[in-house]
Amino acid sequence: MDTNKEHTPPSAAPLLSLFSGYGGLDMGVEQALGPMRPVAVCDIEPGPTTILAAHWNTPNLGDITHVDWRGMPQVDVVCGGSPCQSMSLAGLRAGMKHGTRSGLWSYQCDAIETLRPALVVWENVAGSLSAVASSQQDLNVAQERARALAEHGLCGCMEPRPPMVDGFTPHTGEGAARVDDQLFDWLRAHQLLGEAGRCQCTRCGLPLFEHANGQWLAGDARLDGVHTGCTIRALGRVLGDLANLGYDAVWHAMFASDTGAPHKRLRVFVCAWPHEHNPADPTAANARLARLASLGPMRPEGMPFATWDRDRDVWCNPMGGDLFDEPAIFTDPWPKHGIMAEGRAWLAPAEWVNQPVHDPGLQPAGSGNGMVMYTPKATDAASDLPGVSGRPLSGSTFLATQVRLLDFPGRITNRQRRFRDRLLPTPSAVYDADKAGNPDTARQRARTGRQLGLSDVVNLMGEEQ
Repeated sequence: MDTNKEHTPPSAAPLLSLFSGYGGLDMGVEQALGPMRPVAVCDIEPGPTTILAAHWNTPNLGDITHVDWRGMPQVDVVCGGSPCQSMSLAGLRAGMKHGTRSGLWSYQCDAIETLRPALVVWENVAGSLSAVASSQQDLNVAQERARALAEHGLCGCMEPRPPMVDGFTPHTGEGAARVDDQLFDWLRAHQLLGEAGRCQCTRCGLPLFEHANGQWLAGDARLDGVHTGCTIRALGRVLGDLANLGYDAVWHAMFASDTGAPHKRLRVFVCAWPHEHNPADPTAANARLARLASLGPMRPEGMPFATWDRDRDVWCNPMGGDLFDEPAIFTDPWPKHGIMAEGRAWLAPAEWVNQPVHDPGLQPAGSGNGMVMYTPKATDAASDLPGVSGRPLSGSTFLATQVRLLDFPGRITNRQRRFRDRLLPTPSAVYDADKAGNPDTARQRARTGRQLGLSDVVNLMGEEQ
C-alpha cells in the first residue's frame, strides 16, 4: 500500500484502518479492490505502532476508546480485526463483552455508524463463531434467574459479595470467574466444602451455595442451571450490530492453506455494505465499490436459519417458538459461511464456499491429504531441534518438528510416511517412563493415532501397524 500522496492515484479509495497491526488486512483489501489511500491507522501496541510509523505515512489515532469519529474525514472503507484474545480457542474465552479486549468491537461499530462507509471489512479468529457475547437479552435472563434464586432462598445478586475467609484471595481481571465461584473452588480444593453452608452474601444476606442431592452447588449449577446460558455469539453480535446500522453482509471462514500458505490457521472474514444506497451518500471513487452500491439489495433464496430481533437484541430461530409463540433464541455456533440481508441470515451457496488453491503444490486444509503443515506455535521456539520431540511426526503438533525431521515443507507421500514411522523415536522421559505401557496399551495407542514412545514401538515390533 503506497501511502505517499504524490504516488496515490485519483481513484484511490480513502480507507480507515482500525486495530491495524502491521496493516496486513488493509493490504489484502487493496489487493482485492485496487488502490487505497489510508487516512488513518489505529493501534496502541509498541511493535505494530513502530512498523506503522516506519511504513505508513498517515496519522495513528492511538487508543480507539478516545477517538471522536465526528472529526474524521469521509472514508469509503473501514476495516479492522478487533482484538481476538477473548474469543480465541487458545485464550480464556471471556467473550465479546464489555470490559474484555474483544469487546472493543463496539468502538469499531461506533466508527461505522458515524462514517457510514461503502464497505466494512472485519476479520477475526475461528473462535468468533462460537464465543459468547453480550446482549440486552442477558439482562432479562439474569433478572429471571435472580427471581428464581430468591424464591428458593438463594443469593441471586449480579455481583455477590462473599464473606471474608482466611486464606482466600479472589482473582480479578479479564477471564476471572465470579468471586462466589472462586470461593467455592477454593473451599473444594482445601476440602472445606462443609463450610459452604455458612457462606452468605453480605449484600443480600442469602446463602451463596445450594445443597441438593447430597452435594453443594455453586454459580450456574444451582437450580439445575435454569435461566442460564448464552444468548448470542460473537459473530452474531457483529452481524446484529451491522443489521442495526442498515448493513448487509457476507462472511466466509478460510484456512491460510486455502490461499497457499503451508499451515491451516482458520480466520473469519466479514464484508458488509449498506442495504440500500443512499443517494445523499458520496459516490465511491473506487470502481468496484461504486458497482457494489449499484447492485441493489441481496435476495437470497430459501428459508433463513436465523432472524435478527432488534428489540430483544438477539438472533432467533424462525422455525421454532415457545408456548407463547415467541421465537426461540438462536444460540448455536455460527456456520463458517453465510449471507446476512435485512437482518436475516442464510447459509452461503455451495459455489461460494469452494475456494481455489492458488499454489498447486499445497492442498486445502481439511482435505484429508495430510500435506498441510501445522500452524506455528510459541512452543516451537522450545522445540526447534529434532531431538527435543521424541515422537513420530504424525503425533507431533510442532511446526519445527515437521521442518527439521522431514526437510521438505509439509509434503509427505504414503511411502515416505511408512519409512518415517519405521524410524525409532528418540527416548522420551514422559512416554517411556510415566506413560510407558504394555503391548496392549501400545496397540491401543497405535489404533487411535496417539503418540508412541520408544517402549511402545518396541512392544509393537513384529506386528502389522
